[in-house]
Amino acid sequence: MNLDFNKNLGNTDRIIRAATGVILMTLVFTKVLKGWQAILATIISILQFFDAIFSYCVLYDILGCSTSHHFVKEQ
Repeated sequence: MNLDFNKNLGNTDRIIRAATGVILMTLVFTKVLKGWQAILATIISILQFFDAIFSYCVLYDILGCSTSHHFVKEQ
């Protein structure tokens, strides 16, 4: 199985996503968010962390946009 993702997130975008993930998880762990809100925040936080770690966003890929300087759009 070959997972070949083109990086489509720049450094600023990655930092913002990582910070958003940290903030959401902090709200969950401090019990500011409870119930379905905590579940939703956890899911979003995990997705944000994966985006930041791998420099890849599925939505950006679908829309064909990028904040990375190394992005090459396939035709």
